[in-house]
Amino acid sequence: MQAKYKKNNNVLNNRHDKKYLLLAAAILYVIIYVSFYPTFYTFVDENEYLRGSYLLSQGRLKVTDTHQQYRYLPFTDPCDNDKPCSSSLHYSNKYPPGMFLLLLPFTIISWKLGFLLSLAAHLASFYLLIKILRKLSINEYFALLYLFFPGIVFFSRTMMSELPSIFFILLSFYFYIKEDKKDKVLAGIFTGVAILIRYTNALFFIALSLAMFLRWLKETRWRLNSRNLFNKQAVDYLLFLISFVPFLILLLLYNKHAYNGFLNFGYTLQNSGVSVVLFKSFYTYFKYIGALLIVYPLMLLAPIYYRGKYKLEIILSTYLFLIVFGMQDLFHYDVIKNLIIGTRYMFPVLPLMLIAYFGVLENVINWLINRYNSKFNLKTYLSPNKCILFIVMILFLLSITITKAQYGYSSNLGSIKDTIYNSVPPDSIIYGELFEMMFINEHFGNLNAMTTAYAPFLQNMGKSDKKEFIIDISSKYDDDLLKNPRDIVKMSTSKSHILMVINDTHAKLYAENKIKGNTVRFYEIGKLSNQIT
Repeated sequence: MQAKYKKNNNVLNNRHDKKYLLLAAAILYVIIYVSFYPTFYTFVDENEYLRGSYLLSQGRLKVTDTHQQYRYLPFTDPCDNDKPCSSSLHYSNKYPPGMFLLLLPFTIISWKLGFLLSLAAHLASFYLLIKILRKLSINEYFALLYLFFPGIVFFSRTMMSELPSIFFILLSFYFYIKEDKKDKVLAGIFTGVAILIRYTNALFFIALSLAMFLRWLKETRWRLNSRNLFNKQAVDYLLFLISFVPFLILLLLYNKHAYNGFLNFGYTLQNSGVSVVLFKSFYTYFKYIGALLIVYPLMLLAPIYYRGKYKLEIILSTYLFLIVFGMQDLFHYDVIKNLIIGTRYMFPVLPLMLIAYFGVLENVINWLINRYNSKFNLKTYLSPNKCILFIVMILFLLSITITKAQYGYSSNLGSIKDTIYNSVPPDSIIYGELFEMMFINEHFGNLNAMTTAYAPFLQNMGKSDKKEFIIDISSKYDDDLLKNPRDIVKMSTSKSHILMVINDTHAKLYAENKIKGNTVRFYEIGKLSNQIT
């Protein structure tokens, strides 16, 4: 029996067999993904990324037609000194252009292929993590805990920026830990690419820059002179900074083009300059801390207890992200959903947290086995590899549950999109709030759309020769119009229509207010039954 155990354990430890087991896990992941391939996106933000790729394919980054604003933000065009000042507007996406570029090769064929970007980024990150763990002498089996991390499983099925951010930050870290000078250049380049995807990825650049600066000072023993001013650490630091600069310049030029100012950002809304995140409450920090301590037990503390290489970089990256995002309450769901996706803003540095966690967890597993071996003879039955594979089996079953739930939710949203496009004539104008705009996109068909937050109904209804539709969708994003259906009557014109995707309760509410004189269509979510009053 003992000999048989050793033989099986050798199989688990054999590097050749590990390679095939890791590959098999990746293939299994793809099979599940394809079996429940997303039919529609999940988040409102995905609509903007998707639309950005479409406009980029047309050679544009912004729009000037008010009827095509969708969820884009309005910016007043600057005055020309040689011409009278104009109050004309243009509308820009609030996100940097990186995701548009990455999505373009997929969406230029079909918008539904856009989901493959996150899948490809996830599998590539899995591969990179294996190589990094191997270089740091950490058991590469632990990479499976990243592959099936619950929140990552969910976001790999979206067109959000989380997975591409993870990939480029991990790619930057991979070259950062290599020794050649050219590798520091590549680390700077890929960090630059990361901020083109997501502004806040600049936090990773700050963390690495600070770590390199501190290592440089340590190398000089905190005494700078002509002999040590340009030592290897200093040269690496300069190469990293210089290779990052072109991407910073590119981002500033994009801000100038899209938002009329180098230091204006889409998040700041209408030229208000660099936004300052206000500290709200310690309670928001507890949400992040709690989630990051529960999903993988004590994961958030791992960087502190980690004793491997590049501890400084991991600590600075992890806690810098935590400090910045902990200032905002970004948890919008119930407890279970918050545990899975609530910490998504921390995901770009999640692999770095996991690297530290894996190193600590491996030591803990070995300590437990050795500590209680004499009492329970644990070495006969357990090993770190077996413990990892047992955990992965549980995560695998959880990932199927997450995949099916996300597939069902996104499919329901896809049904709403189909209802709108099947019911509204082409080239019509859609009026709706932010949530409704997620269903309107050039990739789906030729519809115009105006977000009422920036183009009030009363100022625009009836001023176009196009057919006009108000869309109201009953959801957690309910607005004042849904609460006060009488306002719909006031805003209706002789050529306006009202198209609602709602539930029975709201259908009765609108009917009781006797909305008539226009074509009013009710579509019940789920059944999508057409009721014309």
